[in-house]
Amino acid sequence: MKSGSAADSISDRMWVRFGLLPALTMSVGWGLRGFIGGGSLGAMISGALVALVLCQALKLPDGICGRIAAFGAVGVGFGGQETYGQTVRFVTDAGPMFWRGVAGLGVKGAVWGMLGGAVIGAAFGASRLSRRQWGVALALLVAGTWLGWRLIDQPKLLYFSNLADRPRPEIWAGLLTGSGCFLGGVALAGRTHVRVAMTLAAFGAIGGGIGFAVGGVTYAGGMALGWPAEWYPGWKQMEFTFGLLFGGALGGATWWQREAIAAAVRDSTSTEKSVGSPWWPVTSAVLAAAAIWGGSALRVRFGYTVAGGALLALALVSERAAWQIALTVTAGAFFLDVGKFFSENHPTVPTLVATVGALVLAAGLCLWVAVRHASGREMTCWSFRVLLWLAVAAALCRTGWHPKIPPSLIIVAAAFVGGGAWITNLARPRG
Repeated sequence: MKSGSAADSISDRMWVRFGLLPALTMSVGWGLRGFIGGGSLGAMISGALVALVLCQALKLPDGICGRIAAFGAVGVGFGGQETYGQTVRFVTDAGPMFWRGVAGLGVKGAVWGMLGGAVIGAAFGASRLSRRQWGVALALLVAGTWLGWRLIDQPKLLYFSNLADRPRPEIWAGLLTGSGCFLGGVALAGRTHVRVAMTLAAFGAIGGGIGFAVGGVTYAGGMALGWPAEWYPGWKQMEFTFGLLFGGALGGATWWQREAIAAAVRDSTSTEKSVGSPWWPVTSAVLAAAAIWGGSALRVRFGYTVAGGALLALALVSERAAWQIALTVTAGAFFLDVGKFFSENHPTVPTLVATVGALVLAAGLCLWVAVRHASGREMTCWSFRVLLWLAVAAALCRTGWHPKIPPSLIIVAAAFVGGGAWITNLARPRG
């Protein structure tokens, strides 16, 4: 078929599938993060979405896409433990700490991208590692994170926040050493597999580092020009920029390693176990939520790293569990966040009612995932659409529940809807 024929539409082209689409997806997902959920749980939104887009671009079978989506959600979620509010303030204040702020954003964005890319890259050929090797890799991730945090972050040897005003407990060095140790564990599977993970880690570091720094500088530029905060959503613009370059970089790395990934997929076998109990989907979602709660209860700075390691281990055990981690846990977290916001702004509605409503929505999604997976129907594209539009709908609800809705908030909500519509059109199934 000729290149210019109708079937060869723009949305089928390689630069769209591996460039524009992952970039837009991560950009919108990153904007949603912080709007309907912060920290690591909020970051899971963009991680799950971009992983599903990459699976579609590679045309991978549904049998492994749940695992990759779970690894994407958790892998990008690891970086959500970073603190960067004071680092951004250095940049926007345009004072003597300006360049330290720019450097800090670059370093923190690079570390976020490196670890997220490494985990997603490792997921593409997860079956090439034995369970013992995976156990070693995940243990090295946790141990490496503790080491960097203990030696650099905790004593503040290289610090990018404000020592003079409520110093923040940073963890960028811990995540950096953790990602390096994790890649070392993945290397046990051989050169080919670690090359994919290292390529996505390197590209993620470049895209994340440049994206965060550029986003911060453009945010500061808008403020320097005197653009009123009522009209200029500078913080969101920074997040959109970060996600755009981060997602585009991951897409480019995936395209570059597409043949190696295809070979890994051919060699892989399903991680799904014969679990006959109809309660297994619910059980796996509960176990995943319990792992997150347990990690947050630990009195360590990197509690989500511990919880995330448990979630990845669960995703390796069963594809059903992986889908629940990627979809139900991710959506359940932002349902709870929006429910909390609603109760705070509508005191007449008890917090318990809002929480129960959020849990009902999460349970409904859990059931949908279980039924669709059990029926053997196509999961990847429809799961992507469900997660994306549930997040956009939650963002619109939160927008409407604000006591005051300035023009900047309307601009952000419009960006979510317009971006979501564009992404959905580009990612529609091909016959």
